[in-house]
Amino acid sequence: MYSKITLVLLFPLFLSSQIIIPNVGDGWKTKVQQAIEVIKKYDLHKYNVLTDECKQIDFGLASFATSDGKSTIVLPVEVLNRGCINDIAACLVHESLHIQFSKAGNKLGEDFEEVICYKWELDFLHKIPNAEKWLISNALYQIGVYSVK
Repeated sequence: MYSKITLVLLFPLFLSSQIIIPNVGDGWKTKVQQAIEVIKKYDLHKYNVLTDECKQIDFGLASFATSDGKSTIVLPVEVLNRGCINDIAACLVHESLHIQFSKAGNKLGEDFEEVICYKWELDFLHKIPNAEKWLISNALYQIGVYSVK
C-alpha cells in the first residue's frame, strides 16, 4: 500500500516540464508545438534531449537558431515565417544538443561541436519520411564547412 502511495506522490517528478513558448507571431507557437510533435514521433531520444535540456523557446531576428547554453533556444523569425515544420524541428534538435554540451561542461572546439550537432540534426532528418531535400543538403553542407575549419 505504501509503495503505491509513494509512486503516486513521486510520479510528477518523472514528468518532463513543459517547454515555455510565447504566444506571439502569426501562429508561431502552434508551429513550434507541431515541430516538437514531429521530433517526438520520429526520434524519441532526441525528443527526450529537447525536453530535458530546453525550458523555453524564444524568437529572434538573427538568421540562424541559437541557444543561451542553459535552457533557452532562440528560433529565427525567418524560419517561423517560412513555416516549414521540419525546419523548425531540425533547429530544435540541433540547438538542444548544444545546450546539453554546455550543461555538461564539454570543452569541444566550436567547429567540432557544430559538426557533431549537424550530424545529430542530419540523423534526425533521415528519420522523417520525405524530409525536405534542402534541409538534408544544408546539414551536409554545414558539416563540410565546419569540418575543414
